[in-house]
Amino acid sequence: MTQHPLGILFIEEHSDFREAAQELLAALGHRVLAAGGARQALDLLDRRRHEIDLLVVDAYLSPSGGAELVERARDRHGWMPALLLSGFGEDELLKRRAAAAGLPLLPVPFTADQLDAAVDRAWAEPPVAAVPAAPAPSRARRPGWVALAAALGLAAGTAMLARRPAPPLPALPAIEAVRTSAVEPLEPLGELESPPLGLAWRPVPGAASYRVALLGVDGTELWRRQAEAPAVELPEQTRGELRPGVVYYWRVEAFDAAGSRLASSDRARFRLRPGAAAGTGDVP
Repeated sequence: MTQHPLGILFIEEHSDFREAAQELLAALGHRVLAAGGARQALDLLDRRRHEIDLLVVDAYLSPSGGAELVERARDRHGWMPALLLSGFGEDELLKRRAAAAGLPLLPVPFTADQLDAAVDRAWAEPPVAAVPAAPAPSRARRPGWVALAAALGLAAGTAMLARRPAPPLPALPAIEAVRTSAVEPLEPLGELESPPLGLAWRPVPGAASYRVALLGVDGTELWRRQAEAPAVELPEQTRGELRPGVVYYWRVEAFDAAGSRLASSDRARFRLRPGAAAGTGDVP
């Protein structure tokens, strides 16, 4: 554990997970502020920057990702250490980009000891050295991976310094404008009378494949699938493990033909109505 309590701003859209992690961080001895999204986090930083030593952020925070939020926070308030949380822990591309931007990555779910060690790593992370940079695309069209690359242009130290010109970025394809959009979950949503047969979402223009994951309320990944179509069937075994009265979440990412992420969804929520039949044998 760090030698003294830290002031931590925890940013996560899902309230149950946010509250549980907030309690865990407090139990580890830290002072914790919490925000349910990027706008609230930036507002808290503007008003209470003097109380915040470390940011802990969902890597897939909408609309542009956790790394983009960290960049914006550092733009406004100077260098501050940060930690990214990801339910897609094996995402190698995310790992490389986070490391390049000086952002330690902690897979979800995690234990108290793992969270404690990750906070220590993030707190000890040195400021990323400034690198040459050229004018970046406008923020409104900046995709998550460009935001991470732009983070390399932040100057070291506690004072916010001007960026140097960045290396020219490769030409972006015509579909680049949709990279900051969100995938829209269609079903299942809300209260259900029986276990869902599958998951479906609205197609994303330019998407060649999708990755969908079913999550428990604590962020534990219960099932995952790659798909080309905007719908997947849940395996019989997975449907059989869903229980009445329990909240489940699912999330989708869209990728182009080169494997770059175009968009991601917010966590969609569903629950089998208490008293509803559980198990695949009761699915019509």
